[in-house]
Amino acid sequence: FSGRPRYVKVFINPSSHKKEAVHIYRDSVAPLFKMADIRTDITVTDRKGHSLSVMKECKLDEYDGVVCVGGDGSVAELCHALVLRAQLDANSPEKPVRAVLPLGIIPAGSTDVVSCSVHGVRDPVTAALHIVLGHLQQVDMCSFSSNGQLVRYGFSAMFGFGGRSLARAEKKRWMSSSRRREYALMKTLARLRPEDCQLSFLSAKTSSSSLFGHRDQSKVQEQEPES
Repeated sequence: FSGRPRYVKVFINPSSHKKEAVHIYRDSVAPLFKMADIRTDITVTDRKGHSLSVMKECKLDEYDGVVCVGGDGSVAELCHALVLRAQLDANSPEKPVRAVLPLGIIPAGSTDVVSCSVHGVRDPVTAALHIVLGHLQQVDMCSFSSNGQLVRYGFSAMFGFGGRSLARAEKKRWMSSSRRREYALMKTLARLRPEDCQLSFLSAKTSSSSLFGHRDQSKVQEQEPES
């Protein structure tokens, strides 16, 4: 397993779901990383946007990957941070540039949709083993802009009925998950209106099977982000 990581940057969101992220990492992930001789640099986030601010400043060439321990919101923020950092480093606001580091996802949220899509299960041990072995999985990436200004990068950009429903549900976190979904759906449906948008896409390019051992920047710019 010559392509597996040796040093990773870990972000833990202690507020995810039932605030179990720290325990999940300590009990299920850290022992596996230690057995595999993977060194870690850990940041426990304390606010929204914390991981983004750290990623803008840290030296990425020191790491072999970035690991997120949290829910879908934490994953989305780190995904945005990785791709935005790549664009800033390449000074390429127009042409998409792939992130130079892969993103490892340890599920610790309420739904963990991204983890289920990538790993097939919501199991932190399975996710940690994929990271330990250096497995890479390509994912679709997108950007969302409004009035010519970049809003964010991510795995999905939902607008219209779906986006407004999720936004309303997010504001009612004090409700149970089923109640806030029903509330958001009914409220959005009652105020439904058309949305103007423009969609464009780039087809995927062939990528190398391992990212850790080869960092040819000329090839990196032609490849899709990986997770």
